[in-house]
Amino acid sequence: MRSILRPGQVLGAHVEARGLEWWSHMSERASNRVRGFMAAFAGLAALLFVFSFVSTVPSNASAGPFPLVVNGYIYDSVGRTVEGADVTVTILTGGTPVSTRNDVSSSTGAYSTWFDSGDWEVGYDIEVVAVYEGSAPEMETAVAPNANSIQIDIHFTFEIPEFGAEWGLLVAGLAVGTVAVVALVWRRK
Repeated sequence: MRSILRPGQVLGAHVEARGLEWWSHMSERASNRVRGFMAAFAGLAALLFVFSFVSTVPSNASAGPFPLVVNGYIYDSVGRTVEGADVTVTILTGGTPVSTRNDVSSSTGAYSTWFDSGDWEVGYDIEVVAVYEGSAPEMETAVAPNANSIQIDIHFTFEIPEFGAEWGLLVAGLAVGTVAVVALVWRRK
């Protein structure tokens, strides 16, 4: 038969001591677990900090993020496209040329050239200069974007004659000369 133990009996003191021992063991175990979680969290936070810092430092400070295409159209002063203009595109940093490419405008007035990622950085200056048959150069500048292309159009300040520079000048000169000769001959009569 089972006996019922009363508080203060020897067996009760043993059970209480065992309970405190168990509680102490469980408390220590829980404390170790919490410390382990805190250490893991601190390690994870440190790793995230390091990786976020490393990802913001450029791996190659002298390179753009990708190749850059610089294109555009060449126009005269009335908006007609200009075929055969010599186009020079230069990437500059602080006024110093880094890389230069050349092209000639097509029958639609278009030009296009590209630069490798090592030739430019976001924020560099892009200078486009166009010259048409001995005319004064026209220039446009822009800042290199964080994109893979930029369009820079050139507008000449003079109208390019329909016949081309030499033919237009020749026809205009002949017309003025003819009018002058006719006026002089007619006046003498």
